[in-house]
Amino acid sequence: MATTPNGGSWTARAMGARWEVFSLRAMGGHVSFFNPRSLRLLGERTGFQLARVETRHVRLAEKGQFPTPVYLLAKLAAGALDTPARLAGAGHDFTAFFRAAGPTVAR
Repeated sequence: MATTPNGGSWTARAMGARWEVFSLRAMGGHVSFFNPRSLRLLGERTGFQLARVETRHVRLAEKGQFPTPVYLLAKLAAGALDTPARLAGAGHDFTAFFRAAGPTVAR
């Protein structure tokens, strides 16, 4: 199992550079970003198969970026998008579940 921010999420698209996950100062260390496709490729290259992906949550604004009423409206709108984002695999909280790939047969 691997958990990472989803660089292909609706949050990443909506907020771009304003998303605090992209800030080394705020998050303290994310230097590589993945989406479901890139994490599947990484798994395949290291002997694993991606069994399933779960994503959740959408964020449209970080606290303090906008006046409080705008932030609260963005938070309400994001809450309304949480379930559709989860169903579409586009939430920003991203968990990938892997299983060991079977042995390959040389031909």
